[in-house]
Amino acid sequence: MLWRAVLRERVSILYDMKGNLLMSRMEQLQEGQNRITLNTSSLNNGVYILKVISEHSKAIIKLVK
Repeated sequence: MLWRAVLRERVSILYDMKGNLLMSRMEQLQEGQNRITLNTSSLNNGVYILKVISEHSKAIIKLVK
């Protein structure tokens, strides 16, 4: 997934469908587009929710593995 950076930090938070927190990380961004890469090898098949938050924007993405 590509994320256009407006500021310099982004938080990515991954939840399962029960609302359990599976991963949270803060990343430094470069100006322009930035790619989000997730290692999903340890996740069971199913549906997950990824929240991506920066200072001026927020995205909620449904992931299916």
